[in-house]
Amino acid sequence: MQNGLLASVGLELAQLVVVCLWASTFIVTKHAFAELSPLAFTFVRFGLMITLAFAVLAARGRPWRIAGRDLPHFALAGLTGYTFYQLGFVLGLERTSPFASSLLIAMVPLFTLVILAARGERAPARGFIGLAIALIGVVIFLADQWQRGASAKNSVHCSTHARLRSSASSAASSSRRTARLRGQRLNDPNLVAIAR
Repeated sequence: MQNGLLASVGLELAQLVVVCLWASTFIVTKHAFAELSPLAFTFVRFGLMITLAFAVLAARGRPWRIAGRDLPHFALAGLTGYTFYQLGFVLGLERTSPFASSLLIAMVPLFTLVILAARGERAPARGFIGLAIALIGVVIFLADQWQRGASAKNSVHCSTHARLRSSASSAASSSRRTARLRGQRLNDPNLVAIAR
């Protein structure tokens, strides 16, 4: 009985855990800045992640390699999805609240739709409906922030929001590159599972 229940809802529970962990990143990271600078925090975080990734690969005992033709795609995905994204994220979060950061990062679908349109791919209508609703929420939040802040404070927020938007754009670009790698030419899908 319990196994049947777990099998029926296990995937949804796992997704819920991932969403909760991802959402907590903003709060945990903001508090970590009291002990470490944003760049030092990012270095430690990704140093540990790389170590863990290779430890998992070694523990699995299965051979893996990246085809030479895939290296440029991996490099570009890493540059946009990790380097630019994380720099925009941590430097933006340092200068604003976790709520504002999470709200603006949630605008990744906007950049994804723009990239799809630039590539000549058509997005479903419901995607544009969801995007419109999200944009309304962001506009309401930002309008309230701009009205309450002084002009000097506003300029800091604008700079911060620009960094977060840049971070979101990098995430959208990386997601497209990663999707291409997942769907076409990876020799070992376990490598992508670790990258998630």
